Amino acid sequence: MKERPTKRPSIARNLAVGLTSGLVLFWVLAVAIGGYQLRHELDEGFDEALRQAAIRLLPLAVHDLTEDDEDIEEYSIDDDDDLDTAFTYVILNSAGVPVIRSGETAQSVGFDDLGSGFTTVDDRRLFSAADAETGFRIVVIERTGHRAEALLESVFSLLLPLGAMVPLAAIGIWIAIRRSLKPLDHLRGEIEQRDSRDLSPLSVSEYPEELSAIKDAIAALMERLRLALEAERTFAANSAHELRTPLAGALAQVQRLSIEMQGEKGSERLQEIDFSLRHLSNLSEQLLQLSRLDAGFARAGEMTDLSETLAIIVQDFRTDTAIQDRLVVTNTHDQKLTGNITKDAFAIVLRNLIQNAFKHGVAGGTVTIDVTSPLSLTVMNEAGMISEERLEQLGEPFQRGTTTAEGTGLGLSIVRSVMKQCDGSLRLRTTMVGAHTTFEATIRFEDLSQT
Repeated sequence: MKERPTKRPSIARNLAVGLTSGLVLFWVLAVAIGGYQLRHELDEGFDEALRQAAIRLLPLAVHDLTEDDEDIEEYSIDDDDDLDTAFTYVILNSAGVPVIRSGETAQSVGFDDLGSGFTTVDDRRLFSAADAETGFRIVVIERTGHRAEALLESVFSLLLPLGAMVPLAAIGIWIAIRRSLKPLDHLRGEIEQRDSRDLSPLSVSEYPEELSAIKDAIAALMERLRLALEAERTFAANSAHELRTPLAGALAQVQRLSIEMQGEKGSERLQEIDFSLRHLSNLSEQLLQLSRLDAGFARAGEMTDLSETLAIIVQDFRTDTAIQDRLVVTNTHDQKLTGNITKDAFAIVLRNLIQNAFKHGVAGGTVTIDVTSPLSLTVMNEAGMISEERLEQLGEPFQRGTTTAEGTGLGLSIVRSVMKQCDGSLRLRTTMVGAHTTFEATIRFEDLSQT
């Protein structure tokens, strides 16, 4: 069962979520502190309203009651919406008997032993004041739920903007973070453009203080890497180059000695030595090609006419008496071969393909070079059938088919690497042509006119 890729944490997302959450938390905390203070102020304000109501109503009630000489009987002031009334009051005579009520809600409150000032009874807030001359007393009553409602409405009005502010703040924070991280994206883009063939210094663009140290460290690392790779390439190139001359001299001496000792004892061993020296010579040549390949010399950057190079390479192979007419070039439509590759790199590709065809093809067979289009070329030779799985492996270093022919296993690997460097491709396949099996190696170049 295929495992799901682990979701990597995002600095931008974490910052946006953290800052937005912190903003909401501080806003709610500020509303809570403000609500606590507001409750204190509301209590003071409502208590003052109770006191002022009592001070203003009591003289009026006393005046009306004392002018009436008749016996005072209790009467109530009707209130059609009693449950929604925040304030009620009651007037008591000197004996503590209610003579005026401003609603039924006041009946649920007992007034025995009720002193002057503020008192809280159940869910009621009371203020009592007495007239010293007449003994009349007024009790103003408020539902405490009224205060809670006022507090909740006030707190809600403070929290309401939060609903609109959170998404706006989140968007603003996200935009600010993304803009702040743009230099990081720029630095990442510069690093992605570098590879083993391009270890040039990073640009001198101004980076924020936090990234400057990272940029300098990466630049120093790339410089050390460049020096190490350059030393490795130089060593490989020098080694391969220095080996060519002594190997060529040793091979010439062995061939001369083999002619002199022809038919004598030890001649077979000389042939084995000759085979080994040839193998070493080919290996040193291909190692030299690999060292040049690492330097990134293949891509030309513009379309190059390769027809002349093709003709020179073909003529060079035909000078070998063992090959001559066995190398055939076909160009049905007389097309000019072009590609975004240097002529030197194309010569290496073509030489490796032709050598591979002669080494691993049928003995004495013909190798055909077919210019199939202005951007592609196919090298064909007669060979045995090769499976698709094995064909995919042939482009890897030191991979060879089922053959006893001499070789290093680097030829097709070099071709594939060169083509990859110039954004081209190498395709290997085997086809049946009549009773014969043909091995085809096709190279195709990128069309720069389409980019």
